[in-house]
Amino acid sequence: MRVVKYHIKKQDIDIQSDLFSGIYTILTHTIGPNLTLDEALGGSFCYPVPDEVFIWSFMVKDKMVGFCYFTILTHEDLVIIRLTLSVERNYRHIVKMPYHDFLWEMIFIKLKNLSNKVVFYSNPINPIIYSVIREYTKNFLRYENNVPGQTATINKIYDLFEIERYSRVRKTPFKMEETSLNFETLRHKNKYVNDFLNQNPDFKQGTGLITMVPATVANMIYAVVKMAKKQFNPSKSKYKK
Repeated sequence: MRVVKYHIKKQDIDIQSDLFSGIYTILTHTIGPNLTLDEALGGSFCYPVPDEVFIWSFMVKDKMVGFCYFTILTHEDLVIIRLTLSVERNYRHIVKMPYHDFLWEMIFIKLKNLSNKVVFYSNPINPIIYSVIREYTKNFLRYENNVPGQTATINKIYDLFEIERYSRVRKTPFKMEETSLNFETLRHKNKYVNDFLNQNPDFKQGTGLITMVPATVANMIYAVVKMAKKQFNPSKSKYKK
């Protein structure tokens, strides 16, 4: 497998292009054939249009079998990073999420925007994806912290993406796929899976749990240390497929 990387500026975003058509095809395979182009890509690339898009295309020979993309949107004093990942079922055992690359890109984005707040925004429908985000995060934004500065940032993001106030659960056009993982069993082994299931029990019906992580020095150091420990102390995955 090889990874092909793309960096696309705002003016060059074209969801009708071959690259985006490949992404759409994979989403129809992994999520459902009735997913429209607007549902699959409109929310990430059109409403509102991001300033930049980074795409990692996972290729086997000449076939795209998966992708990872993140978009960057600047709004007033806020820089918002959104991540989406999808891989064809038969190739998931050979595709690894390039966490290192993504982490360094986030650090680079923060260094370019020192005077702005940089926030990673995600809407995972999969408890495992949520648990991975939280595992590499020291602090994240949530209303119940009742910190004025955090609440103001959250409100800006909610306004920008037209999200209902005070609700962390958001309806998506995507539905959780059938999986061999027993999330109820993992609930007792992983506190983040437990957190996800408690807040979003209807996740299989297409609801995601809004997750916002600030790109702060504390979060960056925490993520780098976590990543280094995993690199130098490799162990078997906690989740059997």
